[in-house]
Amino acid sequence: MKNHIIILLLFLSVGFSQKVYDINHIVLQNGVYIKKFSDEIVNGKVFQMVGDVKVPLGKMKDGKEDANWIFWWENGLKKREGTYKDGKKDGLWTEWSENGQKKEEITFKDGKQEYDGEIAVITTQYGDMVVKFFDQAAPMHVESFKAHAKSGYYNGTIFHRVIPGFVIQGGDPNTKGDDKSRYGMGGNAGKYFGEGVENDSTTWNIPAEFNDIKHRLGILSMARSQSPNSGGSQFFICAGDVPNLDGQYTVFGQVIEGQEIIDQIVNLPRDRRDNPNQRVEMQVRLEKRTK
Repeated sequence: MKNHIIILLLFLSVGFSQKVYDINHIVLQNGVYIKKFSDEIVNGKVFQMVGDVKVPLGKMKDGKEDANWIFWWENGLKKREGTYKDGKKDGLWTEWSENGQKKEEITFKDGKQEYDGEIAVITTQYGDMVVKFFDQAAPMHVESFKAHAKSGYYNGTIFHRVIPGFVIQGGDPNTKGDDKSRYGMGGNAGKYFGEGVENDSTTWNIPAEFNDIKHRLGILSMARSQSPNSGGSQFFICAGDVPNLDGQYTVFGQVIEGQEIIDQIVNLPRDRRDNPNQRVEMQVRLEKRTK
C-alpha cells in the first residue's frame, strides 16, 4: 500500500505554512467546513488515514474544497479524482474500482454533471442527491418513480434503513408516521402495470426489469419482497459496490451528484433494525437538465 502513496506524502511534508486537517475532524456547516467542536473555518490541506499512513486528499479555501482532490480506497489505490472550484466539482472527474480499474469519467460544470434529460432531486437535511434515470433498461420502474415524484407521494417519507457499506433505503409511505414496526412494509407502484388489482392502487406492483447494470456506489434500485414482481414504491441507493445484488433487483437510476450525502446518511447511528436514530426526511422533485 505504501508504494502507492509514498510520493504523495510530500504533500504533507512540505509547505507547512498551511494548516493540515484530518477529514474526520471537520464538518460541513451552513455551506462551509469548520473544525469540529470549534468555529474555525478550514483553510489548508486535508488528509485521511489509510491504515497508519496520512494520505493527502486536497485543500480547503475559506471552508470550501479547492483545486485538485484525490480520494483513496483503504488499499491505497485511487478511488476518485477531480477538481473543485469554490466548493463545487468542476471539469473532469475520474472514478476507479477498488482493484484499480477505471469505472467512469464524468464532466461537471459549476457543481452539476453535464447531462441531458429529466433528473430527480432528492432533498434531505444533509443536502441534495441528484439522480439520472436508466429509461431504456427499466422503463416501468422509471415511470413509476416519476409518477410518485410528480404526485408528492415521497414527500415526508424517510430513509428508514441504513447499513454502512450496503444501502440506504426509503420511499415507504408508512414512514410518515411514528410506528417503526410498520416501516418497510408499505408502498405501491405509481401506476398499474398488470400486477395487483387494477381498481385498487394499494395492490399495484411493478414487474421485474432485471438488467446488466451493476450495483455499485450511488446506484438507485427497487426494493422488493421474495417475489421478483413485488416492487412498489420503496427504493434503495447503494452505499458501496454490492455485486451480490446484481441480477436480483432492478436498477433504474444512479446518483450523479451528492454521493457524499449517501455517506452521511448511511453512517448515522441506528437501532437493531437498522432504523437511523434520527428522521431523515426526503422531498423528491423532477427537473429538466440540459448540457
